[in-house]
Amino acid sequence: MKAHLLLISLVILGTMSCLPAQHLILSEMTPSATGLNGLTLLNESASDNIGNPVTTASGTTAVYLNPFSLNKLNVYGLHTVQWIRLAKMAAGTTHLYASDYRKTDYYVNLAIDVGDLIMGYTRHFLFWRMGEEDSFETGDDFGVRYDYQTGLAEVIYRLADNEDEWLMNSLWRINPEFNLAGGILRDSIADYCFRIGSCATIGGIMSFLASWQSKPSRLGFGVKFNLDAADFTYAVRQHHELKLTHAVEFGYRW
Repeated sequence: MKAHLLLISLVILGTMSCLPAQHLILSEMTPSATGLNGLTLLNESASDNIGNPVTTASGTTAVYLNPFSLNKLNVYGLHTVQWIRLAKMAAGTTHLYASDYRKTDYYVNLAIDVGDLIMGYTRHFLFWRMGEEDSFETGDDFGVRYDYQTGLAEVIYRLADNEDEWLMNSLWRINPEFNLAGGILRDSIADYCFRIGSCATIGGIMSFLASWQSKPSRLGFGVKFNLDAADFTYAVRQHHELKLTHAVEFGYRW
C-alpha cells in the first residue's frame, strides 16, 4: 500500500508544472503564482521571493496549498521580507508533505534597487526524504527587473542540479486599477510555456486575478482582500486531468 501511494505521489509531483525538473516545483507554490500561473509581478506578496528574486513586496506571509484537492498532499510555507533603504533581505521555507515523501525548500534572498533597475539573487537549500532515504541539493535564482513608465520587464534565471530555466515576463499598466502581463518560460530541454494574466483592483480593497498557460494548458483564478496592512488571498489553478489546486495566504505588510 505504501509503495502504491508513493508511486501516486511521484506521478503527481511530475505533473505539477510545465517543468520536467522536480527541484523547481516549489518555486510556484504560492497563491499569487497559483492564480496567475507564475506571473507574480501582477500581484506580489512576500511569498513570491521563493520563485522570483526581484519581487518588491515586503512583510510576512503564511501559506497553505492543497494540490489537486488531494487529502494526502499538502504544502505549507512561511516567508518574510524586509527592505532597508535600497537593499532587500528575504528568507522563508516551503514544505511539501505526501505519503512516504517530503520535500523542503529553505531559501535566502538578497536584492538591490538602483533606481528603475532591481537586481536579485536567491539561494535555495532543498532537502528530500523518500521513504527512509534522504538527499540534499542547492539551487540559485538570478533576476533583473526594469521599471518603466507604462510597465515592468523582468528576466529570471533558475539553476539547480545541472538543470535550468529562463523566464521573461512583462507587465503593462493599462490604468491604475487594471494590469496585464505576459511571459515565456524556457526549460533546460528548450521547451516553451507561454503565459498571460491580468489583475483588476477595486477601490484598493479587492483584487481579482486571472491567467492561462499553454503547456500544460491551465487556467488560474484568485481574489485578494486588503485591510489596512493585512491581506488575505485565495486562488485556484485548473488541471486538464486532475482536480483544482487550492491556495490560501495570510499576510501582513510593513
